Amino acid sequence: MKKTMEDMLQVFCREQGIHYHLNILPGHTKVQTNWKRTIFTAPFGHVATKRIEYYFFCFDRYALSLRQYENMAFFGPTVHIPWDQISGFEAKDGPLEIEIAFDFKSERYHMMLSRRMRGEEWVKENGDHLLENGFFCPEGARRRRSSG
Repeated sequence: MKKTMEDMLQVFCREQGIHYHLNILPGHTKVQTNWKRTIFTAPFGHVATKRIEYYFFCFDRYALSLRQYENMAFFGPTVHIPWDQISGFEAKDGPLEIEIAFDFKSERYHMMLSRRMRGEEWVKENGDHLLENGFFCPEGARRRRSSG
């Protein structure tokens, strides 16, 4: 039987002892293109990009947690980043993905969360829930909007 993303969701929650309340989404690092290198390799049909890494993202009132996976299997430790160590959190909703960005340890991270996945209805439901609840991100960790 083929493993589904929902199977992975259940494994993730069980292994981590995570309380699941529509607060988990699969996603990946944002695709970053090296345009200088691509200019030279484009005539050969190559585009230079940074390797994409895939994660399950869990959001709650206390932290953002990430667990990396590849080929439908988890590997490495789960990383828990408390909200008080995150600043500049922002989310931009799109038709297929939600782009999130945040600052952690003086570095800016850009990630893409799945908004829809074929055969995985829970992904849309979780995305809607997280957007409605501001990803459970406290006000102090959010990006400040300048006026004017």
